[in-house]
Amino acid sequence: MRNSKKFYRLGAIAVLTLSAAFQFTSCSEDNETPKIDIAGTNVTTPQKNIAQKGVFVLNEGQKDTNKASLDYFDYSNGSFYLNLFPTINPDVTLGLGDTGNDIQVYKNKVYAVINGSNLVEVMNAKTGKHVASINIPACRFIAFNGNYAYVSSYIDPNDQTSATPKGSVYKVNLNTNTVETTVTVGYQPEGIAYANGKIFVANSGGYMYPNYEHSINVINPETMQIEKTIDAGLNLGKVALDKNDNLYVISTGNYSTVSSKIYVVNTATAALSDSIDTRVSAIAAAGDNLYIIGVEYKAPTYEATNSYSLYNTKTKELSKSGFITDGSDSRIVMPYAIAVNPDTKEIFVADAKDFKNPGQLYCYTADGKLKWSATTGIIPGHIAFTTTSLRGLK
Repeated sequence: MRNSKKFYRLGAIAVLTLSAAFQFTSCSEDNETPKIDIAGTNVTTPQKNIAQKGVFVLNEGQKDTNKASLDYFDYSNGSFYLNLFPTINPDVTLGLGDTGNDIQVYKNKVYAVINGSNLVEVMNAKTGKHVASINIPACRFIAFNGNYAYVSSYIDPNDQTSATPKGSVYKVNLNTNTVETTVTVGYQPEGIAYANGKIFVANSGGYMYPNYEHSINVINPETMQIEKTIDAGLNLGKVALDKNDNLYVISTGNYSTVSSKIYVVNTATAALSDSIDTRVSAIAAAGDNLYIIGVEYKAPTYEATNSYSLYNTKTKELSKSGFITDGSDSRIVMPYAIAVNPDTKEIFVADAKDFKNPGQLYCYTADGKLKWSATTGIIPGHIAFTTTSLRGLK
């Protein structure tokens, strides 16, 4: 499935490139407003005068089913739209792909990291239309600076023989949407961030049980060489930057004797500055707060226990009473992702439920009261805000 996906997508790109050569004087992609023939579901009162115009939700879809999907919430009409990509891009064979793993909006483009299809899908943030597919094997997470993107990958292209190859970071030129170079990092790298002129990537060693990785590589983006390696906790995963460029890194632990934890990196000195002892599986930073979801599995039953915490990055105080204040967290079955609107401070929590059926997106006010919820695609796992309205919605 993955190879056929790549074949058809590359073929589509070739056709589009040839077509563009003969139609260069036609209207630009920004002016091509698609007719999105999907009726949204009204979930809340419209909000017009806010900086963030919408919210993209990337649903992972079950692995090997080719059911990654893209949902969208429109602030201007208070409506939620399901599975937009195939409707906007009917000519992209096999749709968005297999297993969505990260989504970011950068310079009026939407970048969706599609792990199972080994590509980063690039879309126009104004229209949702396909712009390019960047082929990166086993891609995981993406970060940006200037005209470049940096993508973590489980595959080192320079190691084609090892049974347990290390991972790598790919440097992508955003002007051409092509890979310029790579650097070998630790095993199974996950979260990645750019701060203070450096790239930070957290290595998990997720395939190395019980000998998980515990390193954060610090990379010079110009030379694409590792300048330093920071020793941290076991099985490192997602990361988040606060307003002062402190980097918060999730350590998942080993699911039995070592619990999850958050490590804090001072990106100016490229050194650990603190740690937070709390159950953690997902984080989001906004203002002076770090919002923490904790889903922890303990042997031998591996039954999940959920928690919601709030950490003040200024005072370094941890409130385990949580950021959901009206008791509605009891509705959430499996909290899987979190994001905070940088302007309104609304809190978005994605519920993956049973990982087989449609999930749910919950929106809370800044003071933690449920504002609205909407049904999503399967396994809503990644959320990105956009300051550009998606055109053509009903």
